[in-house]
Amino acid sequence: MLGAAAAPPPAPPPPALVHPTHAIETGVRYGFDKAVLGMSLEDWRAISIRQLRAVCSPEQERRVICSTEDVPLGGPYVARNLSYTFLGGKLTRIAFETSINGYDNAVAVLMHSFGQPTQVTRDTIALTDGAVFPHVLMTWRNPRAAIALSDPEPNGQMLSVHIGLDVAGPQGGRAEVGPHIGG
Repeated sequence: MLGAAAAPPPAPPPPALVHPTHAIETGVRYGFDKAVLGMSLEDWRAISIRQLRAVCSPEQERRVICSTEDVPLGGPYVARNLSYTFLGGKLTRIAFETSINGYDNAVAVLMHSFGQPTQVTRDTIALTDGAVFPHVLMTWRNPRAAIALSDPEPNGQMLSVHIGLDVAGPQGGRAEVGPHIGG
């Protein structure tokens, strides 16, 4: 048709975020700071040892948890208490905290990459000092993976982000995704 507006181009896919061997299987990719869910511990160490000071726990019940130094998130925000959980040698969870002042930035990045959250829960949380504050838990979920943003955490100063695959755990349950959601 003459004069008809061309359809906008399709939205770009989310950033490369599940290991390429899982891309066809999952249809969605999740990850953080060059790490991708589903990658092996050895592959993660190859990229992390060069860039981050990583300390990994001894393996217990097929689980290894590695912690790294802080990673810049953009602007003044930094991923603190960054941890990578490996189950059966595969990366199944990435978790970190950042300042509650980074809430708008974190939500904007997650919504840009993954669309609207599949669930938003608003309630209250008792902080470590006993004060009660409004709390929000935003969850993005598909049949294979989940992302949870919890604001604030009990210390009142940080929000947390948990990125995880839903995989069978050692007792047949699903891997822990975050402190407020899971199997």
